[in-house]
Amino acid sequence: QMTAKEYLNQLMSIEKLIQVKTTERERLMALATKVTSALNDCKVETSPDNTKTQNIIIKMAELREEIEEQASRYTSLYRKIEEEIDDIEDDRYKILLMMRYMKGASFSDIADKLGYEKRWTLVLHKRALKDFEKRHCI
Repeated sequence: QMTAKEYLNQLMSIEKLIQVKTTERERLMALATKVTSALNDCKVETSPDNTKTQNIIIKMAELREEIEEQASRYTSLYRKIEEEIDDIEDDRYKILLMMRYMKGASFSDIADKLGYEKRWTLVLHKRALKDFEKRHCI
């Protein structure tokens, strides 16, 4: 069983995973371009060994699929969490939870937005998580 904080943090985890996979795919794209360029520069009459390039291309395709799956998962979860946060009556809690878990805002930024001290924002955060847990039986 997850806490509200763990449940809400899933969005940021998925987003980071997508970023890592996208960066890896871009790295492989650059590597594939370099390998292809090197092979084209060879003035050898025999056919070049394209195994390395093929492996890179296969891995890039796999990563693209993984990124698409994670993006779909992210979108579904985002909508679900957005609706669940919308169920909360206290607007301060809504704003706080949306900014923190859907936008990745720091507590300092949230405090500025709400016009509170950071310390009070942390107290509200704890209350907002309890409210969320109570409403959604996490």
